[in-house]
Amino acid sequence: MKLRAEIKHIPNSLEEIFSDDDLGLFADVQAPQKKKTNSNDPAVNNFLELVEFVHKNGREPKIENSEEKFLAVRLNSYRTRKALAEKVREYD
Repeated sequence: MKLRAEIKHIPNSLEEIFSDDDLGLFADVQAPQKKKTNSNDPAVNNFLELVEFVHKNGREPKIENSEEKFLAVRLNSYRTRKALAEKVREYD
């Protein structure tokens, strides 16, 4: 009599563990859909430029940095103008 089951293969990484979905746990999981990134609205396009900056740099633009000042001022506009913020909320 064997007291423990034989292990055929020991996974070496989490990627390997999750790639083998023998239980069907991830059958209905889908990658998140990208939001619409092309708009005719300049307010939306400007906001998406801010989002891209934050993703690329891992931080908000700084007003002290001359190259980032324009983006920092724009970000402040989205934060202080309620109507503008509502227009781009779905892209945040």
